[in-house]
Amino acid sequence: MTKDRDQLTLRRLLSDVTAGLGDQHTHKTLTQALADLGMPPVEEGSKRERVERSLAQTTDGRLLQVAERFLKTQRTDAPTRNLLQDAI
Repeated sequence: MTKDRDQLTLRRLLSDVTAGLGDQHTHKTLTQALADLGMPPVEEGSKRERVERSLAQTTDGRLLQVAERFLKTQRTDAPTRNLLQDAI
């Protein structure tokens, strides 16, 4: 795989797994949750929109860090965890 393709794959996986952050947090706690993952804060919009925009603003160079932090701090099912680990 090429580096660009790897980044795209990782970004898609992160989009899938971070989508649920809005359901797990209030508007107030979501900003800190994004920061804990290394994603930039987004203050406006619905929680889902904020998560999507934050990931979109995350640079390719930070995607690995976000994925690693996600695996350390968030619960996910085994198949998803394996996909993220393989992408890293």
